[in-house]
Amino acid sequence: RDIFLFDFWRGAIQIEKYTYNKRYRTNIILLRYDSCGRHTNPDGSGFNGPHVHLYRVGYEDRIAFPIKAIGLDRGDPQMEEVLEKICKYTNIVKCPEIQSSLS
Repeated sequence: RDIFLFDFWRGAIQIEKYTYNKRYRTNIILLRYDSCGRHTNPDGSGFNGPHVHLYRVGYEDRIAFPIKAIGLDRGDPQMEEVLEKICKYTNIVKCPEIQSSLS
């Protein structure tokens, strides 16, 4: 039986920094969305800002792609929109809800 995990991490000091991960078992990252930060791919190309890592054989999650790879058009999408697109892209049927305010 296969086990897939979906997790969320948010920065404590820099709260606009967050990450979504979809994993196979506990250590194989199939998809990772990073809201900000720098990344340099093995070929030297890079990203500064939101980007998505998609699993590739031989590279695991070391290659980053533009966020349009998962259907995001805006350069600075809201967390709810990112979650919705990730759920759709990875075929998660029951997408969790995010409470964006304390009210």
